[in-house]
This record gives sequence, C-alpha cells and structure tokens, in this order.
Amino acid sequence: MVRWTSGSLLAALGIFAGLWVWAAEPAGPNSSTPPLSYELMINGESFFLEANRQVKLKSLAKPGVTYDVALQVAMEQHVRLSTLQFDYDWPASVQEDRRQSQRMVRIRHELGFSILISDLGRAMEPKEQDESLKLLSGSVSQSFRDSGMKNLKVSDPHERKFANSSGRGAVVHYEDSQGIAQTSLVYVLTGSDFSASCIVQYFDGDAENVLPRVKKTLDSVRSLTQTPSR
Repeated sequence: MVRWTSGSLLAALGIFAGLWVWAAEPAGPNSSTPPLSYELMINGESFFLEANRQVKLKSLAKPGVTYDVALQVAMEQHVRLSTLQFDYDWPASVQEDRRQSQRMVRIRHELGFSILISDLGRAMEPKEQDESLKLLSGSVSQSFRDSGMKNLKVSDPHERKFANSSGRGAVVHYEDSQGIAQTSLVYVLTGSDFSASCIVQYFDGDAENVLPRVKKTLDSVRSLTQTPSR
C-alpha cells in the first residue's frame, strides 16, 4: 500500500468543506431520463432506433438480411471515476462534479435517498482514515446545524467492511424543521489501490427499502482493475 504523505492527505481533506455544500444543492436537470434515440452498429453497418422497442432492421449492405433487435436501459448502471468504479440501481438522477481535484458523483434515487461518492485517490492507512472521517463527519454535522436541523446525534466512529473495501464510519441522526427523522451515513473507505468518501442520506421511515440498495452500491465500490460485478 502506498502511504499518504501529510501534504497529500491534507490536500484530499481540503475538498470536504465544499463537498457537502455541493451535496446539499438542488439537483440540476433531471438526468434520470435516458436518451430515446440510439445508433446501433452491426457488422460495421449503422442503424438508428428508439429505446424500449423491439424492431426488425433490414440491412442495406446485405439485401435480404434482417436483424431482430431490442434496446432497453439496464436497471443496474455503472460509474467509473479516476481510481474506482461502482454500480447503482436505475432509475436515479446522476450528477458529477469535476470542479475539485477529486471527482465526485451524487446519485439521487427515486425512492428519495441520495449517495455522494468522492474519489480520494490512493489507499489510506487506518490512522489517515480516522483523521478523514473526523473531518468529514464534523463538516456534515455542522452543515446540518447551520441549516436548522434539530436533535442532532453523532455516533462514535466504527469499523465497516464492504465486499471490496473497508474503513471507518459514523452515523448522524437528526430531525428537520417538520420533525421528520432522517439519517446520514458517513464513510471513509479504502480498497487495494483506492480510497473514497461516501455520504448517504435517507428518511428513517424508508430505511427498510433504502438500506439494502445502499449496501449493494457500497459493496460494488472497487478498483478500476477489478471486473464489473455483472
């Protein structure tokens, strides 16, 4: 494992202040609506078709040849960042921010929960994970206080393992201005040659449906050198 220097670690931690501000911004144009028209190449020949339709395509290059094809959006989508990749369940809106030195992606699922994953680059040592989690959970908690959230409680740090990574985590419980209970999960994860921060937000009443989907996504966070799970 390549060890972080104190300077590189501080540079990575420097994104956290802006990271949570961006996470809380309203979503931009709805990217959960996929394009309707696609170009399909078969044996070097181009065909244009619409999604979610089964059609017969007649070849102009090979008279008498017909292709029976269908195209639909996969219910599991894939994201690649600088040093890691992960999967998420469709439908969801996806926004990527490249303004920072580390790339980050926000997934907002139609069930109402959100996942913010930031690529932090090289793997971290346990002590560096602890330092990162302390800063990240503190930034998240302060943003909730500043926005008027009530009854805020932050758990003690704990170890967390997923299928392709392990790290440190904290749980933030709070209530909004209407008294609706919500939870934020904050993780700093490290794999074989990458590290990532993950922030999850959901309503407590949706936990039963949300948490299995969240775990599925976080289990899929892996190095670029690993093959996709599907």
